Amino acid sequence: MRLEIHKLPQNCERHRRSPAIEANLGARSIAAHQARWDAADAEIGYSRTDELIQRSEQALLDDLALSPACSVEAATTKAASMLVVRAAAAVAAAVVVVPTDTGTA
Repeated sequence: MRLEIHKLPQNCERHRRSPAIEANLGARSIAAHQARWDAADAEIGYSRTDELIQRSEQALLDDLALSPACSVEAATTKAASMLVVRAAAAVAAAVVVVPTDTGTA
């Protein structure tokens, strides 16, 4: 038994997909990927947990800002802790989490 594989020429118009079809396939792929991400997020609760953490951090910062500093050390500690939390929030906002595709749909 002999198997022959023929490669289509690059300029074969009959077998080429139109740009509209390619764009539609890309959009469906992105939508499917987003749906898998949303399902995993709902199962794990990542977004909800992240939101709760951000709210509690903000509440702590608000309380810290309202509490009086009775000494130079207290004022320095307040300022330093607020800067650290703000810097950590800025770093966290810059991090992008990309889910790995397990191939299951």
